Amino acid sequence: IGGTQWDEGGTIVNASKQIYKFVLFITDFSNPYFNLDLQPPEYYGPFVHVLVFIPTMFSFIINFFSSLLDPLITVNGSNEIEIALIIRHLMLNIYFCVILIFIFKKLKKMINIRLAIIFTALLLLIPSVNGHALFNLTDIPFAIQYFLAAIYYIDSINDPQKKIKDNLIIGFLFGLVLLIRINAIAFLITLTIFELFTNERIKKKLKTGYSYIRIIQKSLYIYSFSILTWFIGTPSAWKNTINWFLGAYKWQFNQPNKIPTILNGNISYSHEQGPLMLSKWFAYKLPLGILIVFIIAVLLTTKIQNSLFNYSLFFLIYVNLAFLVYRPVFYDEIRHFLFLIPFIVFICSKLLDHMNK
Repeated sequence: IGGTQWDEGGTIVNASKQIYKFVLFITDFSNPYFNLDLQPPEYYGPFVHVLVFIPTMFSFIINFFSSLLDPLITVNGSNEIEIALIIRHLMLNIYFCVILIFIFKKLKKMINIRLAIIFTALLLLIPSVNGHALFNLTDIPFAIQYFLAAIYYIDSINDPQKKIKDNLIIGFLFGLVLLIRINAIAFLITLTIFELFTNERIKKKLKTGYSYIRIIQKSLYIYSFSILTWFIGTPSAWKNTINWFLGAYKWQFNQPNKIPTILNGNISYSHEQGPLMLSKWFAYKLPLGILIVFIIAVLLTTKIQNSLFNYSLFFLIYVNLAFLVYRPVFYDEIRHFLFLIPFIVFICSKLLDHMNK
């Protein structure tokens, strides 16, 4: 809770500074404000922060919601700070629903509507998802935005009809992920590695003109456009890009604060997590039914032939191995690892869909 409380204030600081610097870039690029030291919230992606903050900039929106919510006993309609907080969270809910609709449509097209329904239902029934979706302005957007970008990439595998335009769309989606957390750059390469080692047309040596060079070329299109999207959407990095990256590494890859976390009555600190802490937290936080179905799905992997299923397993293994080796700062339960849940849920959904067949 403490971390998300900090994020609320950070959202206001980050969004307001990014908007102000964008305006200054157009009107007064030589303004010394650009040379001031960046504040920690500016090292986090502004995409969702700006999205939820913009409506609170207009007094008529504040006044509308104030009059609408004032009759409720639990809301102080005359408190603009409280009304603005409600609006930001409402915008988060709308954003979450919109991305979930895109995911639903893509899964329906890639596989079938039954799996899309199962996936959506299971995801929404997980407390760590539906709870955080009400207030978490960084980790929930990161989780669903990365999953959306990943399924678009997986859909492009083994499809010779995909053109540069399609790669740019995927690059744009990845750019939005970077605009939430720049440390997602550590995950993007996993899709290229997965495609290099699993592409059926290469394995079967089909004469389609598809090769490792083509895959790498496609990845360069996607990653270049994603970096460009990130840069355009981050005014705080426009003038001192290197300094921004150094600060982002400090705050996103190696958070300096020592924060306590309690698991089953035992206190541990953010810099002192054991190698199995991530697995333990997921064992405690995920519903028992999800854990059982997930274990069965893993045991039946060879019977379920699906690229997104295989990538989901590969991605979960990759993140857990990286956690064992890198030992990142870990606190506030699993909120920084919520991005794993959509992949776990998809594995469960694919098994249930497979059993139905």
